[in-house]
Amino acid sequence: MKKTLLALVFGAFSTFSASSAIDLGILEISPEIGVAAGKAKIGDPANYNPTNYGGYARVWLGTLGIVVAPQAKFDYYSKQSGIDSFNNTQYGASIGTNFGLVVLRLTPYIGANYSHFNKFFADTVAYNAGIKLKPAVLPLAVSLQYTYQNPDVIGSNSSATMHNVQLMLGLHF
Repeated sequence: MKKTLLALVFGAFSTFSASSAIDLGILEISPEIGVAAGKAKIGDPANYNPTNYGGYARVWLGTLGIVVAPQAKFDYYSKQSGIDSFNNTQYGASIGTNFGLVVLRLTPYIGANYSHFNKFFADTVAYNAGIKLKPAVLPLAVSLQYTYQNPDVIGSNSSATMHNVQLMLGLHF
C-alpha cells in the first residue's frame, strides 16, 4: 500500500514538472499565450510593407509526439506611406510534431485559420508554417512563423497577396 501511494505522489509531482505542460505519459496539454511582432509584404508587387504586432493564444494537445493546437491570434498592421492601419483576427488550428532534444523541444508545424479584417479586405483563409523552440526548464516558447493569405480587396475586383513573418514569444502554463 505504501509503495502504491508513494508511486502516485511521485507521479503527480512529475506530471507538473518544470516544463509547465501537463504530460500524462502519452497525453500532452500545453497552453501558451504570448506576443508577436513582424513584417508583412502586401500587394503585387509588394507596395505596402507594414510592421505588425499583436498577441496570440493556443493550446497544444497531443499524443506520441504529434500535437494539434487550436489557436486565436490578433495582429495590428501599422500605418505606412499614406495607407491607413488595420487589424486582422485569426482563429484556427495548427498541427505539428515534437522533437525532444536534450535542452529544448523543437516543434515544426503547419496550420490554417479563418482570417477576419476590420477594413480594406474581405475575410479569407490564412495558412501558416512555423517552428517553435521551448527550453526544457523554462516556461517560455519562441516561434518563428510565416503566414500567407490572399484576401479580396473590398470595393474592387482584385485581391492582395499577403506574406507575413513574425517572431512570437510566449509563456507556457
